[in-house]
Amino acid sequence: MDEKIKKTASKLQGLVIHYDDPGEVYYDVRKIAETQSDYFYYLGPDNIIKLALYIYSLKKTGDLKLGEKMINNLSFVQLLTTENKSTIKECESCDGSGMERCERCKGSGIIECPTCDGDGEVSCEYCNPEVYSYECDECNGSETINCNDCEGSGGVYCPSCNRDGETVCETCGGEGEITSEDEVSYEIYFIATWNKQIQDLCELRAETLEPVMSLTQFLRLSNDYLQLTRWDGSAELNIDKDQMYCLDYSNEPEMHLQKNMLIRPRNRYIRDLDYLK
Repeated sequence: MDEKIKKTASKLQGLVIHYDDPGEVYYDVRKIAETQSDYFYYLGPDNIIKLALYIYSLKKTGDLKLGEKMINNLSFVQLLTTENKSTIKECESCDGSGMERCERCKGSGIIECPTCDGDGEVSCEYCNPEVYSYECDECNGSETINCNDCEGSGGVYCPSCNRDGETVCETCGGEGEITSEDEVSYEIYFIATWNKQIQDLCELRAETLEPVMSLTQFLRLSNDYLQLTRWDGSAELNIDKDQMYCLDYSNEPEMHLQKNMLIRPRNRYIRDLDYLK
């Protein structure tokens, strides 16, 4: 398969426009893969990474030796970092809309008319059968007339929601979001790296409370790894701000391709972050 990947790299290198660093080449290869998804699904994530590094090698040096060296020294790492900012989440009470059903009218915008108690009729004020024996022209002797406040319907507009059926959410105050003081937002990077410094530190400090390096140092080394994917989440964490913590280190991780050709680790939904609390 490696020989096939090398031949494919030679054919595709002309389609790769950006090659100042390996990450740019990987991005272009991803875009090419999106147009030929069936073929690249067949290749699989491991070979797509190899393809990107072989193309980078061809573009930068004219041969495959640099790419082979990078591939032979590859390791895969999941790194977590946080700014220690409180998590802002969508309000569950209103599903993020900032409004919730009016409890007074149950969302209908109409309440029972308080004047007639929902009957739509009130006692006729124009007749008094105990005094007058003639039939009242207003009520035709029924002794009741339509309620003026609800016009005989028995219902009036709800004053709590101004007939909208919704009121400002009490949980979030209409913001649609709430701040969780217990949880902080984090980002997780899944990378393929041939940098020995990153590898040694990650292997030594994987699943510990000891940072691998600062976020600034990590970003400065961006030419020495491929950022395969990045995702975020929130959890109760008690770790230093802007430090990188190694969650997982592997030379042969299980990976899969998404429809957008992003390469993700099989265990990307972190198994257990308790040790970071």
